[in-house]
Amino acid sequence: MTASPEVTLAALGCEDPADEFARLSCEVEVALAPYQGKIKRLADLREHFLSILPSQMQGNQEGFIDGPAFRILVSMCDHRTEVTLAGKKKLKRLWGVEEFLSRCKIESHQLPKDKKGLYTVKARTGPRHFTAIPRPPDAVAKAA
Repeated sequence: MTASPEVTLAALGCEDPADEFARLSCEVEVALAPYQGKIKRLADLREHFLSILPSQMQGNQEGFIDGPAFRILVSMCDHRTEVTLAGKKKLKRLWGVEEFLSRCKIESHQLPKDKKGLYTVKARTGPRHFTAIPRPPDAVAKAA
């Protein structure tokens, strides 16, 4: 019986996933860096345009904002489904109180202040973030 050679990422010519993540993360960060100010300015202009739209403009109406060289098309609002109060009452009857309450989502910005934790709990259950941290050159040499 012959032993098969050890198959490694390096032997397959593949990059280690952690190193690939770090390399791609750096590439994206460097590529986007010159545009961060422009991205923020676009968001600010969008908010400005939304603030100057006529208050009577309905969600199914389109409009235009005219500039000297361009016309900005303001699209219809996207469709969004919301449960009505009557619908909530029907769902409560359909699911029962406990199931209904377990499915309810209340946004944190809708809550009154709750410093004593009377009706909220704060826990680290949100999304995780990954940051690439370069290793010192001597550690890289040892890992290879």
